[in-house]
Parts: sequence; structure tokens; C-alpha cells
Amino acid sequence: MNCKEFEKHIPRYQEDKLSIGELSAFLAHLGECPVCQEELAIHYLINDGILRLEEGGAFDLQQIMNDHRERSINQLRKRRIWNRVVYGLEVLIVILVAVLVFLILF
Repeated sequence: MNCKEFEKHIPRYQEDKLSIGELSAFLAHLGECPVCQEELAIHYLINDGILRLEEGGAFDLQQIMNDHRERSINQLRKRRIWNRVVYGLEVLIVILVAVLVFLILF
């Protein structure tokens, strides 16, 4: 993912609406690009920070960004585990069908 693509994905990242592939690429780029880290911080500051300050609440930009990133990483892990479970079930079904076909024909 390049910086331009990253920037386009920021709103969907903040809304937790990225696909597995998009989220994985987004987080990988975020970890490597200081420019995009700053861009994401600006988006958080504009979208979340102003609202919290208007409401009179405390605002820890770094903590909010870290919390969202951790939630996203956990979501990505869960999705990957689920995909592996589904793949394993598909393989098991194929094997069972093959065994049934073999038993019926022979």
C-alpha cells in the first residue's frame, strides 16, 4: 500500500470497515511510514479530538490511536483464525464426500 491509498482508507479504518486484506496492508504501512502515522493522527485529532474537547472530556490522542490499532490487530487475528477454521472444515467436507463416494461405488 502506498501513502495515497493509505490516506483514502483512513475513514473506513476509523469506522472499522476495512476488509481483511485492506486492514492487513493498512496496518503494515502504518507501522512503516511516519508520514502516514502523522496523517492518521491529524484525522483522529479532527474527527475525535474536537468532539471530545467540545464535550469537555479529556483527550489522549496517542492512547486513542493505540487502542484502535490494538483492536484492529485483534480483529485481524480473529478473522484469520476464522478463515483457517472455515478452510479446515471445507477440506474435511471434501474428504468426507470423497470417502462416501468411494464407499458407494466400491
